[in-house]
Amino acid sequence: MIATHRARHACAVGSLVILGLGLSLLPNRLLASQHGVFDRQNAADRQLAARVMQETLESGRSGNPRFWRNDLSEGSGSFMPLRTYKIKTGHFCRDYRETAIADRRMASRDLTACRTQDGVWTTVGK
Repeated sequence: MIATHRARHACAVGSLVILGLGLSLLPNRLLASQHGVFDRQNAADRQLAARVMQETLESGRSGNPRFWRNDLSEGSGSFMPLRTYKIKTGHFCRDYRETAIADRRMASRDLTACRTQDGVWTTVGK
């Protein structure tokens, strides 16, 4: 189990590339349904979500979600850090759960982001 987990978080030289989040194990129909909700977010929803994601990954405590809501689109969602760790390159990474609600449908997905040298959290392995 530990070897598999480490393999999923292997880092390529000079970049933050995380391999295999296990998404290939999910049925294609489930993936299409999950990603459909995220695809329904408009530009304002995505911008608001991106800001909350950066704030949450930078200073949020693992297990504590932070929420966002766009009253104009009625889109909403949350980000919850799951764990924080340092990879071999010295960069910090965080596993997190993103939840979104769009068009009265909800979806969640577990992702990983790593902090770049300029302090930006970048989701890897989508």
